[in-house]
Amino acid sequence: MLNADFEDHAEHEYMTLVSEHPEWESTPYESTFTVDYGSFESLADLFRQIGHDERVHKEESLSQLRKPRFN
Repeated sequence: MLNADFEDHAEHEYMTLVSEHPEWESTPYESTFTVDYGSFESLADLFRQIGHDERVHKEESLSQLRKPRFN
């Protein structure tokens, strides 16, 4: 459960960060790592995606908690 709590906190922090920086909506995201990590139109889109990834990690952690640890 602790891991899910960390992921939940991270998701909210990334979303708060984006909301605190409206200028990122018009700041292009350019990186040599787009092949590995994806292409995004803006810096805001990048951080929203990172926040979404944290949500997915949280949901995966919670899903694992529902499975029996030993058979």
